[in-house]
Amino acid sequence: TWVRDHIAAFGGDANNVTLCGQSAGANATAALMTSPRAAGLFQRAICQSPSYLVRTKEDAIETTEYYLDILGVQTIGDLQRLPIETLLTARGQLMRDLAKPPRLSVWGAVMDDDVLPRHPLDAAAAGTLAPIPLLIGACHDDYRPYLHLMPPGTVPQDDAAVRQFFEQLGIDGTRTVALYRERHGSIEPADLFAAAKTDYRFHQPAIALAERHAPHQPTFMYDFMWASPVLNGALRAGHTVEIPFAFNNLWTPCTPYQLGDEPPAALADAMSAAWYAFMRSGQPGVDQLPAWPPYEPDTRTTMALDTESVLLTDPAPDQRRYWAAE
Repeated sequence: TWVRDHIAAFGGDANNVTLCGQSAGANATAALMTSPRAAGLFQRAICQSPSYLVRTKEDAIETTEYYLDILGVQTIGDLQRLPIETLLTARGQLMRDLAKPPRLSVWGAVMDDDVLPRHPLDAAAAGTLAPIPLLIGACHDDYRPYLHLMPPGTVPQDDAAVRQFFEQLGIDGTRTVALYRERHGSIEPADLFAAAKTDYRFHQPAIALAERHAPHQPTFMYDFMWASPVLNGALRAGHTVEIPFAFNNLWTPCTPYQLGDEPPAALADAMSAAWYAFMRSGQPGVDQLPAWPPYEPDTRTTMALDTESVLLTDPAPDQRRYWAAE
């Protein structure tokens, strides 16, 4: 509403607003596409690496009560008087205690009767998401950076540990390992784990929203595939690697730590041009990329963004069908 009321003062057009988010921001974008309160406030949406960590009101209340118990307080006033260091320490304990399989996050949008009355995927299936074009996708190796963030000793080091991890999520671990072994061959178990988690956490949520929204509004799917060379290639096309390319902002003091010293400027030119074209017209087609038709359930066309970008038809269908069934 602030953008609607004030963007003209900055030279913007309140009738042509694009809401764009990555990761948690993509979840927020999908939630706002669902919210009746946000109806009409934006005309396009871009979701980069969504995962839809949406919770029930009951779950949110349980989490809140647990947090207050850790802190030993009962009122908002008590909470506001605590120093930030105490709040953060309690937050860490909350995550250690509650953010375990099958509950991998204690944060996320909360469904209620006002702001978010239903899950975005349910709203999309019913055709009640915001009636606007959607650009959506994920990074090809989205989960890779998380291997470096997981506590020591928790990254699976053999197939049995990978199986056990997915079993804790309520997923058939044996079938999961077999599927990714068939696709990737003799890769290291940690790499297999990252590939399966990338699909489970990011690729499949993106596909799920795309295939539900596509029958109702123009929807465009991408897979960001350029592999970063930093950390001896360990990041690959990992979570957030696409952001400097979408903004065409490769040359910042911190960018080399993520992209190396010579990231491909042509990819940034093409990707940012596509994002800009989508923001202007609802169509991401640009001369720097192959023709980019909408995502449809029968073709599932997906733009593979790389130094040589190509249009794919239903990439990795076995994984898509597997996770859809799970």
